[in-house]
Amino acid sequence: TEVKKLLSEAKELQDKGETDKALELLEGKVREVKAITTSGLLPPVMSFKALQEEISTIPPAYKTGYPSLDEFVGFTPGAISLIAGRPSHGKTTLLYNLLLEMSRLYPGESFYYFTYEEPVKNLAIKLLNRLTATDLSGYYRDFKELAKPTNYELIKAYIKAGRTDIQEIEEGKRKLQELIDSQRIKVIDRNYSVEELYSLIAYLRKKEKIGAIIIDYIQRMRTERKTQDKRTEIAHISDQVLQIAKDSGLPVILGAQLNREGKGEYPKLENLKEAGNLEEDANTVISVYCKAREDEEAGKRQEEPVDLELRTLKNREGEVNRAETLSWNRRTGVIRDKDNSSGYNPF
Repeated sequence: TEVKKLLSEAKELQDKGETDKALELLEGKVREVKAITTSGLLPPVMSFKALQEEISTIPPAYKTGYPSLDEFVGFTPGAISLIAGRPSHGKTTLLYNLLLEMSRLYPGESFYYFTYEEPVKNLAIKLLNRLTATDLSGYYRDFKELAKPTNYELIKAYIKAGRTDIQEIEEGKRKLQELIDSQRIKVIDRNYSVEELYSLIAYLRKKEKIGAIIIDYIQRMRTERKTQDKRTEIAHISDQVLQIAKDSGLPVILGAQLNREGKGEYPKLENLKEAGNLEEDANTVISVYCKAREDEEAGKRQEEPVDLELRTLKNREGEVNRAETLSWNRRTGVIRDKDNSSGYNPF
């Protein structure tokens, strides 16, 4: 209203040929009009009681399923948690272990795993291997056609042959079927753009109770927006994923790849590959490091299980640079607390 009145007065002066006076009127009133029109931007003053009520609605962080980690880290709703590691250092293995552990802890919720790294059928074999949780090397001699003597290759051959005689695998199949058919876990390998993912999660959020979103890995996600280079593309994608977390109120757990710089050293934030704004947008950054992997590259053979060190490179709500070493059996895909004295019952 004030703006319309000012423009009307200025127009009257201009129509009379008094352009200088019209400009003088506009210049003199513009600050006053801005002050009037922007005053409505201030939100209503909130009482302390109302503030307490708002705080009481904030959901707690989700537990990881690992008691040793839960002491200093959790997955905050409405925020990004970044799991970062060099190639073959256990990033993806940790992500699907987290998927299974959280689905165990929160059976009434659905957990989505968007894989941008491998097809669903490949990841399903890894999940089955993890749920079987058994070194199957004793059965290798029965599968002479194996390309490699690994659990992964054996399970593929076992299912292809239609066999049902290995009890440990059958128990793993039972567990995986229950998780999938009950829709407690949902693994999707479609190459959604970040814009499509935003719309999809907004839709799903209205339909069901979702526990968390896991995305592996963010550097392979695409956007429909044209960007200058890979770094600005990742920066845009990171910003959009942050909006997904904020608007949905869900914890979003991202897998990210670290570059190979500083090999032989513990990972640092600057090792994030084509990081864009990943580190800035994340609430928590956890590095994954397997020294045994680098020892093997140097020709030193390692026995299973090996140590997997997790360290908080950033932690807005907890300790920074705190580390915990888990036990990783690469043959079975099982990641466990080294000290299981708490008595928790993992998958």
